Amino acid sequence: MDFSEALLALKEGDILQREAWDENLIISTQIPNTIPNEVISKMTSLRDNLKRCLAYSNLYYLNQIILVDIDSGEITYYIPTSADLFAEDWLAY
Repeated sequence: MDFSEALLALKEGDILQREAWDENLIISTQIPNTIPNEVISKMTSLRDNLKRCLAYSNLYYLNQIILVDIDSGEITYYIPTSADLFAEDWLAY
């Protein structure tokens, strides 16, 4: 599929990969979520100085696509490259 089809599939909750990528790399979307302030102080994924900056706020996870290495368990953000945008080798995982 091309990227426009891949984006629609991501919006539906599908997990995708490209034929050109290593077979252990996939992308998915994070589920939009609100993290209430009382939970932020307990989060181990945020630095303490950032937690202090957010002392009176909630966190909102919105519209994030993540790149997952299923072999190592590493997760990072995903921003498509020009090659990804014009590729026609997108596959449902």
